[in-house]
Amino acid sequence: MQNLFLYHYYEHDFSPFQPLTALEPEAARQILQKEQAEGRFHHPDIDGFLQKRYDRDQALREKFLARGGRAPRTSPVYMMLGDDPQWATAYENPAVVKIPLSEIDPESVSFTYGDSFAILDPTLFDGQEYWNQLYFRDEILDVIDRNGYPPRVHYDFKRSVYPKDKHINHHLKYVEAQVWSDDLFDKYKNKGARVSMAEQASPTLTRWQKIRQALLFLVVSVSAGAIEIGSFALLDLIPALKDSYWPKYLPALILSVLFSFTINRRYTFQSAANVPIAMLQLTGYYVVFTALSTWGGNWAATQPWFAGKAWGEFLVLGVTMLLNFTTEFLFSRFVMYRKSINTNDRAKK
Repeated sequence: MQNLFLYHYYEHDFSPFQPLTALEPEAARQILQKEQAEGRFHHPDIDGFLQKRYDRDQALREKFLARGGRAPRTSPVYMMLGDDPQWATAYENPAVVKIPLSEIDPESVSFTYGDSFAILDPTLFDGQEYWNQLYFRDEILDVIDRNGYPPRVHYDFKRSVYPKDKHINHHLKYVEAQVWSDDLFDKYKNKGARVSMAEQASPTLTRWQKIRQALLFLVVSVSAGAIEIGSFALLDLIPALKDSYWPKYLPALILSVLFSFTINRRYTFQSAANVPIAMLQLTGYYVVFTALSTWGGNWAATQPWFAGKAWGEFLVLGVTMLLNFTTEFLFSRFVMYRKSINTNDRAKK
């Protein structure tokens, strides 16, 4: 529990912990009308939009009180257990408050295993244990242990990018927390406890996390290296390829890259970064590295001091792999996963 946090996204120019439904309906309506006039709110039915949210607040509160929860607030402050940077796209200038799960009052915070709009929608119920259920802190952790975190979906409110298979409110997306008391909020309203998304862009790692990351990357790289060398050696047994370096090197390299990308993304950097985007970035790195290493390796392997020597090509391959290990780690750490380290379901456990 010590590594788990609740995240609350909000507009940086305003104070956090101020849900729209904490206002009287007329005041909330005026805010949305103003945002609509400024082109920042696009829902065609303001009254329906608000009523759906007031009804959800009431339904959640009634369930929580029935279970013995403490709810001084009539409308909760909505948060997430674990980070979901995509939610920041709902704001022009997003900021986030991060609160350790261990600091909350377990009697005044409820949880749903997913977006509460989905969880309370009877048309979506499919027999799973979490539908129409509200949990206390320890209970939701047990549910996560049994089911993992809800599957992520790609969305971007600013660019109007939504899931194509069904309405975004029908996807679980994250573990939602509903905070029903203001007891903790004063501590986290001060500026020092809040950060803009730009300030949060690159996560701070402890010394041990950095060491662990480097060691895991080394282990994966050694494994990928074994795959690359083994593939290279097998291809070297083909008579037609015996005297050519690059037709053996390229397939061996591709196999090792696919292996290391899959393992490093999930276990070394524990990233929830979009797979196609991350793969595209890695492809860009390898377009450059492969061109240079293929040209340089082919040149070195044909020099008089290596030509005709069985070990020559393998020495060139070894040096190339060492350069690959160093540069790929730096590229992965500071480019590919710079903003998404420790964001997948394994990192949140």
